[in-house]
Amino acid sequence: MTTTAAILDERLCKAIGDWLEFDVTTAFAATTTLVSTTLNQYDDGRPDRFNGYYVYVTENANIGASRKIYDYSSGSTFCSVRGAFVAEAATTVYATCRISRHGYPAHMRALNDAIRELPDSLFREIDDSTLVTGNHLPNGHFEYVDTTDEPLLYEVSGSGATLATDATNYFGSGLRSAKLTRSGTDCYMYISDVEHQPLLDLMDKTVNFRSWAYASTTSQARLTIHTNDAAGSTQTENSDYHSGGGTWELLEIENFKINPDITDIEFRFNNVTTDSSVYYDNARVTGTNIHEYLLPETLQDGDIQQVYVQHGGYSDYPCDDLKARDWERIHDYDVTNNGTYSYLWLHHSYSTDRKIRLIGTSPLTELTTSGSASFSSTTEIDGSEVDLLVSYAAYCLYRNEEGAPSSEDNSRYTRNQRRYLDEFYRLLPSHRMVKPSGTMKLPAY
Repeated sequence: MTTTAAILDERLCKAIGDWLEFDVTTAFAATTTLVSTTLNQYDDGRPDRFNGYYVYVTENANIGASRKIYDYSSGSTFCSVRGAFVAEAATTVYATCRISRHGYPAHMRALNDAIRELPDSLFREIDDSTLVTGNHLPNGHFEYVDTTDEPLLYEVSGSGATLATDATNYFGSGLRSAKLTRSGTDCYMYISDVEHQPLLDLMDKTVNFRSWAYASTTSQARLTIHTNDAAGSTQTENSDYHSGGGTWELLEIENFKINPDITDIEFRFNNVTTDSSVYYDNARVTGTNIHEYLLPETLQDGDIQQVYVQHGGYSDYPCDDLKARDWERIHDYDVTNNGTYSYLWLHHSYSTDRKIRLIGTSPLTELTTSGSASFSSTTEIDGSEVDLLVSYAAYCLYRNEEGAPSSEDNSRYTRNQRRYLDEFYRLLPSHRMVKPSGTMKLPAY
C-alpha cells in the first residue's frame, strides 16, 4: 500500500488548481530551449503566459530536470529556461513535462513537511518479528540497510566481492537476505567487534553460530568463527558446507568454546565458488544471556506499542518457523539509545532461538526530492490517506512560499494556508488510521 511521488505531485497540483502536463514536440537538445506546440492550447493567447513558471521533465534522458521559464511568447513553440537540458539519444524521443507555479521541488518539500508534521495521523503500521532471543548478532535478518544497500554493520572481504541485500531470495520473518557475490578470490561477509564491540563479551564462552544459506552447488557456502588473542594465537572453526541444489539449508557451528582474552573476533559467511552468489538469512549467535537488541530499521524512529516473545514452535529452533503462532506478551521492556541506534531492552532472560514480535508505528518514508529517482519514490499511504496528506501539504506549500512580511501579496498566501488547513480538519474526522493500544509498563521484579 504505497503511492508514488508522481501521483502525489499530480494530486497536489490539481488540489490547488495548478495542473498542466504536456509533451515536447521536438527532442531535447543540449540547450536551454524547450519546444512544444501543444502549449499553445493552454496560454489563452496571453504573452508571457508561463514566464516565471517551472517545468519538470518526467521521463527519458532529462527525467528529474526542473527548470524555470524566463521567456515564453503566446503562439511561439519555444520556451527558454534557466539551465540547459541533456540531449536525447535520438531525435524522435519526445518527453512528457509538467508546468507549475511553484515547481516540483517545492511540491516535494511541502509533501515531506506534511509527512513529518503528521506522525499521529499518518504513519506506517509495523509488525516485525525479525529479532531472536539470545542472538548476539545485530541485524541478523539483514533487513537494516546502510546507504550502499549493504546490510548494516556487515562488511565484505575478497577481491571482486560485492555485498548487497536481496528482496527476491529470503528465508523466515523478514523480506530481505544478504547476497554475497564472488568474482575474484575467495570472499566472505563478516561482522566483527569493530562493527559491534559487544561481540568481545563472548570470550571464554561456548556459543552456537547458525545461519540459513541458499547455494546452487556443493562446497560453496559455509560459516566460520575466527578469533585472535593477546598471546597471538589464532582460532578458526568452520561449519559443514552447504549441500547445494539451490535450496535453503541451515548451517551450524555448535558448542564452540571461544578462547579467553581475545583481542578480536569475526563471524564469517563464506562464498568459495568463483562467479557465483550465495544468500544468507536469519543468522544468530547464541549461548549466553543477552538483554539488549538492535531495533529494526523501521522502528529506529518509531514507537513500540506491544512486545511479544514466541513460546512454542514446530521447528528444531522455534525462530525458524515460517509462521509463528504462540506468543507471550511482555510488559517489562524499555527502549534505549546510545546516540546512534535505538535498542530494545528486555528486563528478563528468555529461552534462546525464539522470535521477538514488535508491534508499533513508524513515520512515513519521506519522498526523494530531486534526481531521476524522485518521480518513482513512494510513501506508505493510499486511498483517503492521500487526500489527508495532500490537503495538509497544500497548507505547507503556501506557508513555505509566503516569504518575509514584505513579500508581494502576502495576504493571498495566508488565505490559501487557512483554506487548505480548514480542508485538512474537515477530512480528519473521517480518517480511520488508529495506532495499536500501548503496553502498560509494569515495574521489573
